[in-house]
Amino acid sequence: MSSELYDELDPLYRKLWGISLHHGLWISGKESSKEAKKQLIEQILGLIEPCGQVADIGCGYGSFSLILAQQFCCQVHGYTLSARQAKLIPDHPRIQVACEDWLNHQIVPKSLDQAFAIESVSHMENWESFSRRTHTALKEGGELLIADWFGSGRQSPILKHLADAGRIPLWRTKKELLRTLTSRGLVIDRSLDLSMMVARTWLALFKKSLTLPLREPNWIPPLLTQAWKRPELVWSFPLIYWAYRSRLLEYHLIKLKKA
Repeated sequence: MSSELYDELDPLYRKLWGISLHHGLWISGKESSKEAKKQLIEQILGLIEPCGQVADIGCGYGSFSLILAQQFCCQVHGYTLSARQAKLIPDHPRIQVACEDWLNHQIVPKSLDQAFAIESVSHMENWESFSRRTHTALKEGGELLIADWFGSGRQSPILKHLADAGRIPLWRTKKELLRTLTSRGLVIDRSLDLSMMVARTWLALFKKSLTLPLREPNWIPPLLTQAWKRPELVWSFPLIYWAYRSRLLEYHLIKLKKA
């Protein structure tokens, strides 16, 4: 989503999904949404142990930044385009928040031990610039962890509808991103396809959006307002689930190192 759309939908999105804006990871299929979101983070931390100076690219409300700062004592540089999100990130002495585009960051070259981009790279128009700016910020031997959704390369009007509804670029392939990253000297260390295990995220969101008026009637007016203004968003939840199940969309966890 664009920063303007995130800001506008902020109260509703936090109500439906909480302060972590990431997908969930359903391993057994019986997990709650909260457990599934925790399992995605555990999967990420199973590939890379955070340390030193790190960047949380697209940090949202700072839930992952807090894990990095509190559990791993990292010095975190959090980046978000949303002013509303930035204001809601808890104060922490080891977290520095910048409400600006990562592609314009002012981090000292070769100063980062690690960079995390959890579901933020897909929002960027220019992957070549992302690759260049990230490579510049990382130390030699530094690590980049990306968790994100990608297109399969198949064309579909449904994908265009979903991208337009979320105001994000039309999904590109993992191959396209890796081509730009490896051309900069980043080496692929691990790559995991989690598509089928994250798909249930969107059924869970759809169910919560339908049952929220029954559970909390005071949310009926804002729900009706958004449904009237953006009806495409209501049906995006089941459509994204279907896109995963039909392999139009893929979700990959990728770890790279700066050679």
